[in-house]
Amino acid sequence: MSLWKMNIDSSIMLHLLEPAHSRDLYLLIKKNRAYLAEWLPWVQHTDSIENTNVMISSWLQQYHAQNGIFAGIFMNHKLVGSISLHTIDWQNKQASIGYLVDQVYQGKGLITKSVNHLIHYTFSHLHLHRIEIKCALKNDKSRKIPEKLGFTQEGVLRDSEYINNQFHDLVLYSLLSTDHNW
Repeated sequence: MSLWKMNIDSSIMLHLLEPAHSRDLYLLIKKNRAYLAEWLPWVQHTDSIENTNVMISSWLQQYHAQNGIFAGIFMNHKLVGSISLHTIDWQNKQASIGYLVDQVYQGKGLITKSVNHLIHYTFSHLHLHRIEIKCALKNDKSRKIPEKLGFTQEGVLRDSEYINNQFHDLVLYSLLSTDHNW
């Protein structure tokens, strides 16, 4: 099975994360740890290259089991973020998308472009029907992505995620393959 990759444009590519990317992903997380740890519970466990390698290996197992795609976002061959299609529910034809980007690259449309391409892939190649994105209620930057891409805000999941010894509300967004705005 060849490893998944997708060209977004001449400088941006999504590529399945592999153990060879462990050091670069670890350094990206380390550099942005304070910011990312506010929103992502798993960031605290990426405290070494070895732990990052274990995490990437588990993501690869999910990929080979057809239960997820965990890709790096590369700009001019440099890892600057990640995007995932996870929790694929083949029975109900749905999955969720997650993403992160180096703070230096925020506000440049990189995540919006990457998510948009992953949406098209999910609907046209995987033939799923529903995509969800969950964002912390207070994470305005992350919430802008599904809002720009025409997702429907379905509601707020109260105290749905436990990060840094406190509960956080999550906003649930969805997009259906039958929505004509994608």
